[in-house]
Amino acid sequence: MAIKLITFDLDNTLWENDTVIARAEKACYTFLQQQAPKLTEHYSPEQLVQLRLQLMTQQPHLSAQVSKVRKLSIQQALESTGHDNNDIPDLVAKIFDCFLQERNKVELFPHTIPLLKTLKNQYQLASLTNGNSDLEKIGIAEYFSFSLSAEKVGASKPRPNIFHAALHKANVKPEETIHIGDHHLDDVHGAQQLGIHTIWFNPKKQRWEDQSDREKPTATVHCLSEIISAIEKIR
Repeated sequence: MAIKLITFDLDNTLWENDTVIARAEKACYTFLQQQAPKLTEHYSPEQLVQLRLQLMTQQPHLSAQVSKVRKLSIQQALESTGHDNNDIPDLVAKIFDCFLQERNKVELFPHTIPLLKTLKNQYQLASLTNGNSDLEKIGIAEYFSFSLSAEKVGASKPRPNIFHAALHKANVKPEETIHIGDHHLDDVHGAQQLGIHTIWFNPKKQRWEDQSDREKPTATVHCLSEIISAIEKIR
């Protein structure tokens, strides 16, 4: 079977993301304490997270727009704590820039670069993410033919929109494509809906049955170093 396109999830697939986001949130809150102390007097870090979640619940059409939701929630918090409306846009921009700066300071998993270098010589590579990381700032954009985000296509995984968009952009069929990701629903089920082959990146060696009752992935790997072999077996 000819495989022409390989798509990658990013967060928790090419790097561990939970500590990255936690560090970014902490940096933003420290910045807020300095620039908008009235806000931090009324909102704890946890309450700011809840404000974002509440906003997405109230406006579900924003669920794929993670950057917009973050900005809107900061704006609402500033407005509710009596900040001058003329100052709010500039404050929101500075706080969001602070977040993005930390958000893109990731530590790639050890086998990421060798894997991408090898695959780039044989296939089109694309990244498909629900997040807002910047591959240029991270330093791996050169390995990808293109990158798509939920924000760009207007719908987040596991909805099929981003997978459809990737197939169209690469001009390939589902059976000529493999998607690699860590999330059983967003990545594996999302891609399976279109008949795309899937490799479940499972470094914690979890049992599939404990994660999902849906169709199993085409292949499962516990380390990125196993992906080349998994692709060969699918071919």
